[in-house]
Amino acid sequence: STGVGGAEAIAQALEAPSRQDVTDNAAKAFRIFAEQTKGDLKALAACIRSSREKITPEELAQIRVPVLVVAGDKDEVAGDVDTLVKAIPGAKGVTLPNRNHMNAVGDRGYKEAVLAFLA
Repeated sequence: STGVGGAEAIAQALEAPSRQDVTDNAAKAFRIFAEQTKGDLKALAACIRSSREKITPEELAQIRVPVLVVAGDKDEVAGDVDTLVKAIPGAKGVTLPNRNHMNAVGDRGYKEAVLAFLA
């Protein structure tokens, strides 16, 4: 299984009775984000425990739909935007300065990039 490191700790944090019961700081950050975005904590825990297969470079090269890749420059989960953009034909990428996996989506630059992409 591949995917987010510390997946079990994050799943347990999502299932904890409250965020105060979570001691792992990274897992607590996921819990706080899930609560702020009104996520279904049990569903998110199940998703993070599920098996994940990495997409190969060959599979990425076959994508034929418009793709926008957005992540913060401090995002240790999503990885480097440019690497993914180069692997997908015609993809566009935006790297948000001083943003991580938890706060990139709320950033004005994220919203502007998505709106421009969809226009």
